[in-house]
Amino acid sequence: MLKREWASTQGGTVLWTAVSLKMIRFQMRPELASPQAMLDPRVRKALAHSIDRQALNELTWEGESALLDTIFAPTEPYYTRIDRALEKHPYDPRATERLMNEAGYTRGADGIYASVAEGPFSFEASSRPAGDRERTAAASGWRQAGFVVREMGLTSAQDRDPEARANYPALMDDIQSYTDTVLTASFATSQVARPENRWNGINRGGWSDPEFDRLVSGFNTTLDPEQRVQQRIEMARILSETLPAIFLYNNLSAWVHLAGLTGPSWVVQRSTCYIGWNIHEWQLT
Repeated sequence: MLKREWASTQGGTVLWTAVSLKMIRFQMRPELASPQAMLDPRVRKALAHSIDRQALNELTWEGESALLDTIFAPTEPYYTRIDRALEKHPYDPRATERLMNEAGYTRGADGIYASVAEGPFSFEASSRPAGDRERTAAASGWRQAGFVVREMGLTSAQDRDPEARANYPALMDDIQSYTDTVLTASFATSQVARPENRWNGINRGGWSDPEFDRLVSGFNTTLDPEQRVQQRIEMARILSETLPAIFLYNNLSAWVHLAGLTGPSWVVQRSTCYIGWNIHEWQLT
């Protein structure tokens, strides 16, 4: 990696800006979810607790990205208020076991979670072509935690097919651009991908919550800044308690310059346009 090379030679600087959010969506449509236990929030939380997001961050971004607990940016000045409302799901195998036990699954002598009624807990982890490495790493962690995991990667043709991207049985990686309007809409009922909209809705997991929908509608029409913060807090709380997706980290864009250029600096924003906020102060020596 260029950043490592330049660390020893002082040849230049690599700056990162967040351009999108990476998550793993659960399949929330009862007619598609397999196993049906995926519809149980305790199972979804158990799977979240058994994925080492920092290890994925190291694999994908060499640890440079920020781990996320919700759709809203931790760099915003009001984020501490959101953070206090969140139910968090860090890597914790003991929490996984507790939640799976509550859902009726116990680990057998073979180390696999199973229930008397359903047998071994088995699911398919799906990914888009760019997410193959992350899928493999996540699946390895889930297997170690006691789950039977099948892996399926979409082909390039399938990735261009919105129906194929929405009709996965259990888990699918997803990327959404970093605006609060888009990210909140991606969990709204109006954006559920379905035949009526030719599967083009950005809520590909099919999750639906009336209270969340009410908050999204208000968020899109409210001008008062404090009210919009309160709406964000409530939306984040609902997402963390029901967990329709495991939020991973930022997808990054790299800005590189040689040591002779002084002035460029990273600012705490999500958009790449902010890298040039002080371009009038840059100097080339």
